[in-house]
Amino acid sequence: RAIVGTGGAGAVADRGELFVNGIDADTSGAVAETIIAAFDRFGVIVTPEIEVLAERTDAAGGVTLTAWMGIAALVPDASFAWTVSA
Repeated sequence: RAIVGTGGAGAVADRGELFVNGIDADTSGAVAETIIAAFDRFGVIVTPEIEVLAERTDAAGGVTLTAWMGIAALVPDASFAWTVSA
């Protein structure tokens, strides 16, 4: 799969789907580059403690939940990801 960033390369096929060099893609505003990767080889690690704040938002029982935790990306082998030039 591929991720097309804010300044990245990508093309929309005639059936309305986004591709990068023939690979299915999605967009992301979180990165500038276009990335092609074997994302099934990646992982994340989460800290053992997760703090949750529950806030009542109205009298009908509406609640907003906010969670704080530490998360880090795990890329076991960087050769499974590439950036693409525009």
